[in-house]
Amino acid sequence: MCPPSSTTCQQSVGTLPERTALAGLTALHLRDDKPGHFRCAEGVLAAAQCLRPLHIHTVEIARLAVMAPRLLSWLTNANTSPHLVLKRMYGLDPASIPPCDVIVSAGGDTLAANIALARLRGVPNIFYGSLRRYRPGDFSLVLNSYESASKAPNELLILKPSPADPGLLPVPAMQANGLPELMGLLIGGNAGTVSYSPDDWDHLLALIDDSHRQYGVRWIVSNSRRTPDGTSDRLQGLIESRAPAIESLIDVRKSGHGTLEALFQRSCAIVVTADSSAMLSEAIWMQRPVMSVQPQKISLPEKERAYRRFLEDNRWCRTANLSALTADLLMTSLATVVPLRQNPQRQLADLLQRHLPAIFPAAETAR
Repeated sequence: MCPPSSTTCQQSVGTLPERTALAGLTALHLRDDKPGHFRCAEGVLAAAQCLRPLHIHTVEIARLAVMAPRLLSWLTNANTSPHLVLKRMYGLDPASIPPCDVIVSAGGDTLAANIALARLRGVPNIFYGSLRRYRPGDFSLVLNSYESASKAPNELLILKPSPADPGLLPVPAMQANGLPELMGLLIGGNAGTVSYSPDDWDHLLALIDDSHRQYGVRWIVSNSRRTPDGTSDRLQGLIESRAPAIESLIDVRKSGHGTLEALFQRSCAIVVTADSSAMLSEAIWMQRPVMSVQPQKISLPEKERAYRRFLEDNRWCRTANLSALTADLLMTSLATVVPLRQNPQRQLADLLQRHLPAIFPAAETAR
């Protein structure tokens, strides 16, 4: 069930290639306050660093509340002055933003600022996500995980990116019987049209205990900001009582965002609640077998259903209803998953190189 180790460019955000003949670039990361967005932008930056050194400046972006998204897109498409867009619509002084060679962002609130700065500086710009009412031609490259209606040549469909390099992960330990020693569990919560009942949480916690009792599996569990406090408190209680099924709990209420390294490094397979395609995609990105578990009340938009079908059709994950999920079904379903065979960070780097050769030339890059 555990994936084999893989080759990689051996780096992540904040590090430089060991060998490169290319000069470094200054990248501007326009970041909103949503981890599901800015981690995707960080994933693009990490892939870019496989190609040449980057010095990254991060600028926090917040669209002013009085500026409606529709009006903001209309003004941008009407070629409104970039200075005006940045000052009046974001409260940013363009003179205070560092010079850069490329701009990267994700999330709808960063769209207009991305375009304005690219126009102002005359540099390439990359956006991850849906363009909504904006024009593909205002970007050098658009990356998305959902089918676009425009089908523009600079819009590319990809797996949601992560800043982590799965090639750096060790091969997880196995039990003597060949079954996983440790599995990871990423728990979300109510989001949009996904709603968990007390019974759903009961089923999930019972699965942890049953899988340990029947198969000897232990768990590293992480909650999220959306996880009900009652469920997080129950998990914390299991830790305090030294319940044998749970090795550790990464409680975001204490540890904060971005603390999943231990879970990904040590887990042989990962179970993810179905409310977050970002969590699901990141687990798949790590080249681990993945199981998505969903509550009774779930109604995803068609574009999201299409993305989940894309993941399942490639056998990168399996999905089951919490109400019907047993330890036996979990183990047999995970056995049918085929993790990503190639390092997705390296694949994204190759894509950047093919489509942006002016800043990522094919010759002399670090390999």
